Amino acid sequence: MAYANGYLPVFAIFSSQIDSDIVLRYKNSRCGVITGTVSNNPQQSLFAFCKTILGYDLAAFFKNNSEIFKTEINSVLKTLLDAN
Repeated sequence: MAYANGYLPVFAIFSSQIDSDIVLRYKNSRCGVITGTVSNNPQQSLFAFCKTILGYDLAAFFKNNSEIFKTEINSVLKTLLDAN
């Protein structure tokens, strides 16, 4: 449906630790892939794309909220891993 309407499906991967075989599979399926790499190229880096194209500093958002994320993730993990 996306192709029929002139859109290119793009996977936005927040991490740079995605397996290269998975990236290749998406690209071979005519999908775009943009990862959370440290680069100034908005065609390669999700963070550069957000900052340059969308005008939103996603990297700063994560940096400014990292303690909140850590607290919430630890809370969820503690609840999930609690034997009771």
